[in-house]
Amino acid sequence: MIPRSEKPMFYGEMDFYGIAGIPQISTMYYIDSSKWNAWRVRLTDRNIEIIAGTEVIRILLEQIEFIDRPLSHAVANKIQNYTKHGSFLVVDYKQKATIGHGNALFSLVLAGKKEDVSTLKHLLMRLLGLKADPVIGNLQPEEIRLLCLFATGMDSSTVILPLFNNDTALLQKTFNSLKRKDMVDDYASLTSSGMDVVEKIRDSGKIKLGSDIDNKFNELSSNWTFREDIPANTIANKILWKHENSSLSGFIQTEDIWKYLNVGNIGMAELKKLHISGLGLLMHTLDGSTVFLLSHDSSVVLALYGILNKTEDIQMRILFMFFLGFENERNLLGYIGLNDSGFEDHCYQMIQKGILDEKRKSITKKGLDLLYRKLMGDVSVLLEHDRVDRQLGEFSRLDRMKRSSAKKRVMQALQHKHMQMGNF
Repeated sequence: MIPRSEKPMFYGEMDFYGIAGIPQISTMYYIDSSKWNAWRVRLTDRNIEIIAGTEVIRILLEQIEFIDRPLSHAVANKIQNYTKHGSFLVVDYKQKATIGHGNALFSLVLAGKKEDVSTLKHLLMRLLGLKADPVIGNLQPEEIRLLCLFATGMDSSTVILPLFNNDTALLQKTFNSLKRKDMVDDYASLTSSGMDVVEKIRDSGKIKLGSDIDNKFNELSSNWTFREDIPANTIANKILWKHENSSLSGFIQTEDIWKYLNVGNIGMAELKKLHISGLGLLMHTLDGSTVFLLSHDSSVVLALYGILNKTEDIQMRILFMFFLGFENERNLLGYIGLNDSGFEDHCYQMIQKGILDEKRKSITKKGLDLLYRKLMGDVSVLLEHDRVDRQLGEFSRLDRMKRSSAKKRVMQALQHKHMQMGNF
């Protein structure tokens, strides 16, 4: 079920040319150009509302099966010729069949400005999750698992088999299915189609998971809740690993986090509000494991999330690295898409902006103020602007760095004053 509030949440309103109620199968070959209409389309967390004059057509999000299914070049060209728009979106949804009993698949096609089509697609994917992707939605869980394992270079059957309950027949069947779907070749190497799927899964950190996957995360978080009676302390963070029926937990210093995380294997990271106060970070690996970080200090969790967020500004990710003491972790540079030279260039720019000090050994007051505004802004959105100070927990690391920076400035001022007096 898609989560609902008492009052529908409004996401956006855009103008499109559209056609609704077309049997899905017919869109593969032909779309009647005479049925296009100019519509005002509204999106809420419950439905798509199509306003056509005095008539309002509603398609519940729960009815939607797939978003952005590709059409043939011939059909796409006809859409573009009639609407004069190069961008369009296909939404497949279930509706009571016009003939017989039960439901049948119908299609809604919307054509409009590129930015409007892109925005609507992004919002729908956030609401519905990866299950609404026309390719991923048709893959079985074991196919997604095997595809992600191959993507990490894990292609040995002796290593993979335990992740398939030692079921040789299931593993072989899954591999054959991926080959038939042109996701992998005979040597377990990903094809371009397979790589596209894995990239979508990796980039889904900003996409809300669909209910089928989200429920598993909720169940996992609930299973870990009772272990919060041994919480992270003021010195170390608590970290939990879980894979199927196996789990492991322990404490870890902030500066050592990356020694225990294979960043290249992290497919998704999600912030979680803890039951009392504070934040946790749930990380989803490509090999099917989950890693949960609980910290006494919410600034650590937010900064770690910022580093893992590939859509975040590159210099902000570097600032997060300095904040957590990861600036010398070279394996992180590859993760954020930089080599040593690129890293040096960005650091030089940050020094010129006054965010890092000239010796690059600490963050300046300006940089710490920027960090605070960024972290508070992110978490304010996460908590829906609801009393951030009450729910967030502590910002201990940031507070310590601010005090240290203030002390350093005072000492520098005193030293400067002393030197001036010595010149008389």
